Amino acid sequence: MLGTTAIASALPTSGTASSTLNRSDNPVLATGAAGYSVQEGGTGMTRVAVTDHVAARYALRVTSTASTTRVRAPIEPVTPGQAWTFAADVKASAPGARAHVTVSWYDAAGAFTGWTGGTAVPVGSTNWTRVQATLPVPAGAARGQTVVNVLSTATNATVHVTQHDVRPPAAGAPVGTTSPSASPSPTSTPAPSSTQSPTPAPTSSSGATSSPSTTSSPTRTPSPSATPSTTTSQTATPAPTASATTTASAGTTAPATSGALTNRGAQPASIVYGNPADSRTSAYAHPGGLVVAGRDNYQDQVFKNVSAAGGHVLVYMDAVIDNPQGRYHQLLNSSSACGAATSRWPGNHQANQWGYLNDFRVGSVLQSKLECVLETMVRENPHMAGFFADDLGSRSWFPDLNWGAFPDKQAYRDGAIALSQTFRRVADRHGLIVIVNGTWSANDGGGYPNASQHGNALADGGFVEHHDGQIAFFGPYGCAAQWADQSAVTRGTAFMYAVTTSRAGRDEYANSGCYAYVNEQSASSYGYAPPWGTFHATGLPTRVG
Repeated sequence: MLGTTAIASALPTSGTASSTLNRSDNPVLATGAAGYSVQEGGTGMTRVAVTDHVAARYALRVTSTASTTRVRAPIEPVTPGQAWTFAADVKASAPGARAHVTVSWYDAAGAFTGWTGGTAVPVGSTNWTRVQATLPVPAGAARGQTVVNVLSTATNATVHVTQHDVRPPAAGAPVGTTSPSASPSPTSTPAPSSTQSPTPAPTSSSGATSSPSTTSSPTRTPSPSATPSTTTSQTATPAPTASATTTASAGTTAPATSGALTNRGAQPASIVYGNPADSRTSAYAHPGGLVVAGRDNYQDQVFKNVSAAGGHVLVYMDAVIDNPQGRYHQLLNSSSACGAATSRWPGNHQANQWGYLNDFRVGSVLQSKLECVLETMVRENPHMAGFFADDLGSRSWFPDLNWGAFPDKQAYRDGAIALSQTFRRVADRHGLIVIVNGTWSANDGGGYPNASQHGNALADGGFVEHHDGQIAFFGPYGCAAQWADQSAVTRGTAFMYAVTTSRAGRDEYANSGCYAYVNEQSASSYGYAPPWGTFHATGLPTRVG
C-alpha cells in the first residue's frame, strides 16, 4: 500500500486528456513542432520534454519578448456554419498572466478573411490551464488556425503550450451561437521602420495643420451654464461579463454590453460634432454602429437612439488643451464643483488655434479634477458607451508647439499616462471603453507600459486621423499587442478607429486587419459621415453598466 500511494502521488495532476475527437494534426508535439510558430512577442521557440502533463510528453516553449505573446498552432480544415471548439493547454511564468484563444480564418485559396476568439483566463506556472473557445465558423472559411494569446507576460517570461485541440460539434448538436471575445490575431504585418512617426498632413479647411493624432475641436457653440452636482460614490462596479449577442428591437434598450467581444473586420463609424447632431446619425442605430458625440451635443436624442439599438456612443473629452467650450470642459478647466480652476503648462505653450497646453503634470489641479468630471459625464449620460479622449498621447503633435524644443518631454509623457489611468479607472468602474486620439508610438513618446512598443495598454483602442498612404507605419501601430492589455472591459482586444480623406485610404485601413472602425471623413465634414458598409455586433458596451 505504501508503494502504491507513493507512485500515485507522483503522477501528473493537470492538463487535458487526449481524445479521438481531436482533429489537430499535431496536438502534443509527439514527433516534432510541425505547424507551430511564434506570431509575435516571443523568441527561442523550442520543443521540450515535459513530465507534469496528464497526456502530453512534449510542449512548445517560447521566451516572451513583449507584454503579449502569440503562438500559432496547426491550421486545420473547418466547416462553415458549425460551432467548432479550439483549445490548448498553457503555462506561463509571469505573475498575473492570462491567456485566450483566437482563430484566424482562411478561405479555400488560403487568403486570410478575419478572426474571432474566446475569453481570457488566468494561467500560472505550476499547473496546465485549458484555454478554449467554441466559435461559429464564418461563411467562406475553409481552414482555421488556433492562436494562443498569452497576455500580461514580461520580457524573458516562459510560455509553454501543448495539447492543441480542434473539434467539430458533436453529432446532432445545434449550430453554436457563442460569440468571439478576444484580442486580435491578424496576419503578420511588417514592422515599422526606425524612423519617427509620419509627419502630420494638412487636414483642416482653415489651413491649420492637424497632428497625426488630434482632431479639430468640435464646433464652438456656447455650452449650457448648468452647475454640476458632486460626484457619485466611488464604489467600483464590476466590468460587464460576456453574454450571448443581443439585438435591441425598436422601443427597447440594449444591454450594457451587446454580447461577447468580437472583431470580424472593419465597419463604419462617424464623428458627429455638429450641434445639434445631424439627424442622419440614426443610420448608425444598429448593433456595432459607433459614433463620437461632440462637446455639447451628447444628449441629443439621435445618440440615445443609437445606444438603444445596440450601437456605441463615445462622448468627447479633451483634457490636454484649455478650450473651455462645452459643459464638461468648463467643469474641468474653470472653478467648479470638481475643484479649482486649472492652469496652463509652465511656459504658456500654445497648442493650436483652439487653445493652450493645460498643466496636466502629475499632481496638478487638472489631474485631481478629471475623475470628478468623468464621473459627472457618466452619471448624466447613461446612453454613453465610453470616452473619446482627444489629444491624449505620449508626445505632442500640436502644430503650434515645437516638440523638439519642448523642455518637459518626460513630464508630458508621465502626465499623459496619469490621465490615461484616470480614464481607465472610471471606464472600468462602469463597464465603458476609452479611445485615445494621440500617438503612443514606440520610442517616439513611447507606448505604455513598454515605451519600446506601440500602443497604450490603458486604452481600448486608438484613433488615427488622416494618414492615407501611411499604412506601412499605422498598420503595425494598430495591430500592436500592447493596446487594451490593461482594460477590464475589452481584456486585450484592440478596437482601433481610423478616418481618412479618400476612399483609397479608407480601403487600405479597412483591409489591413488592424482597424475595427474606418471611414472616409475629412475634418471639414466632422458633422457626419454616412456608413459605407454593413454593421455587425462587437460586444462593446452600448450604455453605462
